[in-house]
Amino acid sequence: MLLDRHTEVRTLDRLLGDVRGGQSRALALRGEEGVGKTQLLEYLVDRAAGFWLMRATGVQSEMRALLYNSLGRYGEAREAATRAKDNPPVMGVEPWLVLSELVEAAARSGEPDEAAEALQRLAETTQAAGTDWRSVSKPDAARW
Repeated sequence: MLLDRHTEVRTLDRLLGDVRGGQSRALALRGEEGVGKTQLLEYLVDRAAGFWLMRATGVQSEMRALLYNSLGRYGEAREAATRAKDNPPVMGVEPWLVLSELVEAAARSGEPDEAAEALQRLAETTQAAGTDWRSVSKPDAARW
C-alpha cells in the first residue's frame, strides 16, 4: 500500500499515459534503502498491462551503462561501462552485463576496436564460466 505518495503516483500515472499516447519514456528510481522504491515499481507494473517491461537492479556505475545505452547516449554508456568493467561483480551484477553494454556503446559511438576488445573479453568471461556463448562477428561501427 502506498501511503502519502500522491505526487509520485501522479507522476507514474502521467508517465504511463504519455507512453500509451505514443511518447517514449524512461524511469530510474533512486533512493535510500526502505523509502518505498520497490512499492512504487510494483504500482507501475500493476498498471502497465500490455507493456514490455525491463527491470534491472544493480549498483549505480553498472546500471548507468545499461540506462545510457537504452537512451541512445552511447558516449556516456561507454564511459560508465569502461569504469565498471574492471570492478568485481557487486550485488549480482555479472561481468558479462557490463561487457555487453560496453560492446554496444563502443560500437555505436564509433570505437570498433574497443568494441572488439570488449567482445573478446566477453567471450573469454562467459567461456570461463562454462556457458555456451560464441562470438560470430566483429562489431562494425559503420553498420551501427
